[in-house]
Amino acid sequence: MHPNTENSIRIGLASQLFNFLLDILPLEDASGGDDDDEKKGGGDGTTEKIAFIYESVPKDQGGDIPGRQFIIQNLQIDRKSIRPFQNCFIQELERMNKLCVEIVTALLNLEKASRGEMNFTAVIEATQSSLITDRIPEHWSKWSFPTLRTLSSWISLIKLRLEFLKAFTQELNEMPKIT
Repeated sequence: MHPNTENSIRIGLASQLFNFLLDILPLEDASGGDDDDEKKGGGDGTTEKIAFIYESVPKDQGGDIPGRQFIIQNLQIDRKSIRPFQNCFIQELERMNKLCVEIVTALLNLEKASRGEMNFTAVIEATQSSLITDRIPEHWSKWSFPTLRTLSSWISLIKLRLEFLKAFTQELNEMPKIT
């Protein structure tokens, strides 16, 4: 095999091995876990991660839909005279709305399931497992951009992207610096 191909295969195998090791780690808190932590729904670090995600992706921006960050109808954009870069950013706003709604809905359902207000589903369990192992849940990544980042790094990037898009919505007729 070509050396680059061999390197690629070995990197892929090492990644699979470490992901497998993360999957088989015990889910208990390293400190042994207290009964108080279990009553609060904590003990595995998900409470802190949920709070971190809510800081980056606010759950009450859009009013009636939890997680919606942008109300596109209120931007007063004439769809008939829209320029190409504006159209691209409108599509990005819609995609970020879908992603943020998916994130907030999953976290709200996880909180309800932890309190016993609803049953755990496969999606809720996958979300909880992803929070524990610091991975991006698959049902979130289908609305996101492709990345190999950890969950914490990805959420920080989502926060920066939301800030950029909010700045864009303030000056719709200006050409964004990135363009």
